[in-house]
Amino acid sequence: MIEVNSARKSFNGRVVLDGASLWSHRGEITALLGRNGCGKTTLLRIAVGELGCEGGNVRFRGEYQERPRLHRLARMGLGFLPAREYLPVGRTLRETFAVCAWPDYPAEPVLAELNLGDRLDQMPHQLSGGELRRAELATLLIRRPLCLLVDEPFRGIAPADCELIIAVLRRYAAAGGSAVVTGHEAVFLLAVADQVLWCHDGTTESVGGPAEAVVHHRFRPAYLGATWRD
Repeated sequence: MIEVNSARKSFNGRVVLDGASLWSHRGEITALLGRNGCGKTTLLRIAVGELGCEGGNVRFRGEYQERPRLHRLARMGLGFLPAREYLPVGRTLRETFAVCAWPDYPAEPVLAELNLGDRLDQMPHQLSGGELRRAELATLLIRRPLCLLVDEPFRGIAPADCELIIAVLRRYAAAGGSAVVTGHEAVFLLAVADQVLWCHDGTTESVGGPAEAVVHHRFRPAYLGATWRD
């Protein structure tokens, strides 16, 4: 569904990515893991066209994207949830979802799945961190995207909210969706993933599924650490 191949990106002469790739297939969730500053968010932003790159290419649904742009990719079925908060501050959730929803797709099933039905008349600043993240995810899912790129879905939210988001994303993939998720909450990211990509030293490396990743001879000590519990 989504591919970034051999991306190269530098900022002010500092190389952040040098031959990094990512991909996700229909019906699967790929977790992109790596230490802070390794280039995970940069790679997602290249995939959606928020950043250009000095080398490499992007493909979506098998089509080469010469100059990727998020609005164009969104029309093709791509959804992007950035790490930053982005719900409009002057609207209730009900008003925001009314703007985001496609006419032919009712929003109510998605809102019920994400347990937002009783929060629709709240403004973003009235929500907890977990409610806010669930609401942001809902703005994408009500449009029935074919592929999701999700940056930091679990950051700073309660475990119960993390488990709910995991369940929703797993059902999305089981229905044929494709997703790439990233962040630093390894326990939850491994719980949601089918495949794991390790971002390090400017590149990316497939370390298999979660069961293979946690015993990988380099990934485990370098990223998970000696105190990791299976």
